[in-house]
Amino acid sequence: MRSESKLPYGYDPKIHEEYNSSYSQSNSGITQGIRRLFKDELKSIYWSESVLFKIVPKMYKEATSNKLKDALTYRYSETTEQLKRLEEVFAAIGLLPETKKCDIITGLINEVKKLIHDTKKGIVRDAGIISIGHKIEFFEISGYNILNSFAILLKEEKASYFLRKTIEEKKAAARILSKIAKSLINAESAKLEAN
Repeated sequence: MRSESKLPYGYDPKIHEEYNSSYSQSNSGITQGIRRLFKDELKSIYWSESVLFKIVPKMYKEATSNKLKDALTYRYSETTEQLKRLEEVFAAIGLLPETKKCDIITGLINEVKKLIHDTKKGIVRDAGIISIGHKIEFFEISGYNILNSFAILLKEEKASYFLRKTIEEKKAAARILSKIAKSLINAESAKLEAN
């Protein structure tokens, strides 16, 4: 043990011990808080995917572009896998799947309903579906990224593995929607130039 003469000036071992003890307690509280956030966000994204699983077929029915319909069909099948993967995340952290309503997704679904009500089938409705689809994908990418960050912080490697897989799928879906949007815009521009 160090002699008192070699300790830094003003060093008090009692204060140091108290600081370490309170830091350890507060660090534990932070971990518990992050775990609670992780669980809440997981429930929210599970609810979102479950609801989107029901709305995507409606979007498909209202789309006219074959490319958009193909993308929505793919999105639907992907969502099935993503729901299963989320159930694996719940299992990995020792929970049964639960949902928690997400107001942002509720708002985006309401946008889809309003779009369908306010537009006729065709290029404008397709563009609107793509626009809202983009918003949904980017919201979900954000949600999955934060979930993955929490999983890493909490050393939930298995959960992180499943989340990363979905993040890559979401990014790919966003890229596909961007390509479809560009092709629709280019096709419409060509029609306008021809007239």
